Amino acid sequence: MFGNAAGERTTALALALVVLASAVTAVPGLVLLAPPAAADTPSTVAVAQGSNCYTVTPVVDESQTVEEFYDYRNPETDPSGDYSSYGTDEYQEPRSSSMFFYTGSEGTSLVVVHGQRGDQGNGSTVSWDVSGLPSDWDLAVQDDEYENDTQDDNFDTGDTTADIDWMYNNLRNDGAAFRGLESEEFDTITIEPRYNEEADAWGDWFYSGSDQYHVESWTLMEEGGETVGELALDQEVTITAGPCPGDELTADIDAPGTPAAGEEVTFDASGSTPEDRIVEYRWDLGDGTNATGESVDHAYDEPGNYTVSLTVEDAAGETNSTSTEVTVTEATNAPPTASLSVPPNATVNESVQLDAGGSTDDEGIVEYRWDFDDDGTVDRGTDSPETRYAFDSVGEATVNLTVVDTANATDSTTATLTVEERTNEPPTADLSAPSNGTVGEDVRFDASGSSDDVGVEEYRWDFDDDGTVDRTINASVVQHPFDAAGEFTANVTVVDAEGATDSDTATVTVSESAALSAVIDASTTEATPGDVISFDGGASTPADGITDYRWEFGDGENGTGVTAEHAYEDPGTYTVTLRVNGTDNATATAEMEVTVAEDGGGDGGDGGNGGNDGDDDNGDNSSPPPSSGGGGGGGGAPPAPDPEPSFELGGVNATNGELLAGEEAEFSIRVENVGDAAGTREVEFAVDGTTTAGRSVDLAPGEAETVTFTHRFAEAGTHTVELGGAEPTEVRVLPAEPDLSVTDVSLADDTVTTEEDVRIDATVRNDGYVEGSMELELVLFDEVVAVESVSVPRGEARTVTFTRRVSAPGTYTASVAGRNVTVEVVGTDGAPTRGEDRTSETAAPGFTPLATLLALLSLVACAVVRSRGGR
Repeated sequence: MFGNAAGERTTALALALVVLASAVTAVPGLVLLAPPAAADTPSTVAVAQGSNCYTVTPVVDESQTVEEFYDYRNPETDPSGDYSSYGTDEYQEPRSSSMFFYTGSEGTSLVVVHGQRGDQGNGSTVSWDVSGLPSDWDLAVQDDEYENDTQDDNFDTGDTTADIDWMYNNLRNDGAAFRGLESEEFDTITIEPRYNEEADAWGDWFYSGSDQYHVESWTLMEEGGETVGELALDQEVTITAGPCPGDELTADIDAPGTPAAGEEVTFDASGSTPEDRIVEYRWDLGDGTNATGESVDHAYDEPGNYTVSLTVEDAAGETNSTSTEVTVTEATNAPPTASLSVPPNATVNESVQLDAGGSTDDEGIVEYRWDFDDDGTVDRGTDSPETRYAFDSVGEATVNLTVVDTANATDSTTATLTVEERTNEPPTADLSAPSNGTVGEDVRFDASGSSDDVGVEEYRWDFDDDGTVDRTINASVVQHPFDAAGEFTANVTVVDAEGATDSDTATVTVSESAALSAVIDASTTEATPGDVISFDGGASTPADGITDYRWEFGDGENGTGVTAEHAYEDPGTYTVTLRVNGTDNATATAEMEVTVAEDGGGDGGDGGNGGNDGDDDNGDNSSPPPSSGGGGGGGGAPPAPDPEPSFELGGVNATNGELLAGEEAEFSIRVENVGDAAGTREVEFAVDGTTTAGRSVDLAPGEAETVTFTHRFAEAGTHTVELGGAEPTEVRVLPAEPDLSVTDVSLADDTVTTEEDVRIDATVRNDGYVEGSMELELVLFDEVVAVESVSVPRGEARTVTFTRRVSAPGTYTASVAGRNVTVEVVGTDGAPTRGEDRTSETAAPGFTPLATLLALLSLVACAVVRSRGGR
């Protein structure tokens, strides 16, 4: 300290509670409660300054002392430092004093840290006079403390006092820890602060005397440096154990009156205070049941008196308890009350929703009995309050509802609606077809995109658009061949159940198939007896229009297949003939001459080719002369080869056009023995590279057989099918599932009165491949108020109608499947809509003018006493 500054200091100011009481003496009837005497470690500390009081929870870490926590270092300590605290970094702020409380292994301390280590603009001087310390207190941390007793700070301590002048440099901090708040003698500690120009060393200390060294704030903190409040630099502060007045932990139970056995009731602890400090609510409900939470729902099984106890606990472990008595009476059954809501109108043979959701019972309704024609006979019993029914005749219909509770008590009510004739919506035709086709081949016409509100009954097909129906079926897809080339417009007329129609067209350009032509290619046209000659008809066209190939070798021997091999036994000139048959029964032939010379003749010539165009009969089809080879060579004839089978495979045929996952499909392939000996051919069936089946086919020469396999595709997608090694074919499998979506939501009327129904229509379309169903929820008032189920055939659409009545005027938004519509509900007697002035002159219920005045005065008093300074 400097000179006799200690003798010049004023005495400590009065206690915070006295200050608070003086501030509110004008409030009549207000009583201030003094905090209880401290005992052991305080869970909370009250810090008061002026009219403000802050309840502070100490930082707790009993694994270390406050000295270890503060971690003061200077060049003589290990580790060394620059005369600062290294353990309070998260509590340090530049140009500020930070004050908090710390409970360590040796007790609870008041801790203060001035400035922030490393702050370039730091440095100042602060003076505190502290009084009211417990007699067994100790200065646990004295920052600064030098080994040679030449420190800049002044620490003047007495039995219960401490007068301190802190002086700290730029880039450093300063502070202290006053331990002993766990003492039974801890009552009220008073701090008289002097900052800036009021500090004893201001102007004498190097880092003072100008605005740049001003301390700007004094911050009260909790765990982690969280701010509790800001203290004034020029007013005294008092510190007491326990919470501020009004912050005492108080448990409060709001209990039901006299519940019956089995009746669920709620116990509410929301009146417990202070709510922001309570971390746990513990209940003992008196019948062996324990629970936690601010509120608890419970039902007592037996009548009797039960003591319900509540304990509340804060983060510091402080608790408070209370209890109340609950009397549970014998359970008595009250009969149910039936309520039935129906739409005012319905369409004959279309289901409408009947809603008994407004029915009530003290124990719950177990059955709803529906009499749809009010003839005294129950037509349907449900456990759901909603059901759907389609009325089969026009006129006024009365529905009777009886509700039954657990004690078999009942109540009934009726509701009336008008059933009207249905107004038919005509269908919509939609036809698609490929743009091109071939004469004699089927063209696929698809009208599955057509739709109707009920369903399409039949499809009338006119394939040449001449006005005459060529075929009437109930299928949406049809195949049709054209027997001539040209452009054809096909027409489909869709018809619904009531005879309403709509038409659509599609145009197909049909072309002639390519002319049938036979062509022979041979490995040689000059040979010696016994030489094997290979013949190939693969150049014949069109390949996909040829059903079979038949060979005549000119020596009485024949063969079949695209290719053939033959050896002549005798010399001579032979005419080889190839006949190909087309899918349209046309034929074409080609010829080639082969010369067989005696052994020893000249070299054989290269094979030539022959061919000609075919027509629809066996007319005179000439072929170009075969190319001839060179002179034959000499030599003996080789031995004739042994007869062998030779097999040819046709293309893979799939019998199913449109295939759904889970359906069976047939696949077949033609196997022909074109060899000159009987044999066996193994045919394997593979899907996506995996062999799933196989068959052995025994065939004599020239014999053919079609092999068929059946396969069920479990998954949708494109699959590759292979049979016997022939060219693979791809199969498209469609998903056997619906594709349902809500395509439109609309209102029948945008504005209705409170006595009219709101009608909402939702259109559901199925773009999948099988019929499907879905549930639609109507959301009104931010909750689901109705649920409808609808089934939709493939390629069609259905409309679901919701009908509700809203009794209060206003603007409402309804939603189905995320699609919103807005309806305006107006009163029939000029009732105001939402947004209009509905101000009432009636006083607030339960508040007389006197009571209101007293309540306001109490609020003012509490505001004065409990101001928390921005917590």
